[in-house]
Amino acid sequence: MPTVFADTAYYVAVLIEQDELHDRAVAFDAELPSQRTVPTDAVLVEVLAYFSRRGRAARLVAVELVDALEADPRATIIHRPPNSSSRALTCTAGELTMATA
Repeated sequence: MPTVFADTAYYVAVLIEQDELHDRAVAFDAELPSQRTVPTDAVLVEVLAYFSRRGRAARLVAVELVDALEADPRATIIHRPPNSSSRALTCTAGELTMATA
C-alpha cells in the first residue's frame, strides 16, 4: 500500500469542486485507492482554519474530514510534540509520496 503525505492544499482541493486543483486531487485518489494517508496535525489545523471562514456548512465538512481521518485505519496523523515549533519532522527518503494537488 503506497504511503502519501497529504498537505493542506490537497485536502482543500479534494473538498472544493471549484478549486483549480480539484480534478488533479480527485484523479490522484483514483490512481491510489488503497493509499495510506499521512497528514500532520498542523495540516489538519490549517484545513479547519481555511474552512472556518467559508460558512457553517463548510466548517462542518472540514470537521467531518478530520473526524474521518482520525477514524480511518489507513490514515496516520503525525502529532507534533509540544514546544517543537523549531524542530522539523523528517521522513526516510522514498517512503512517502508527496500528495500536493
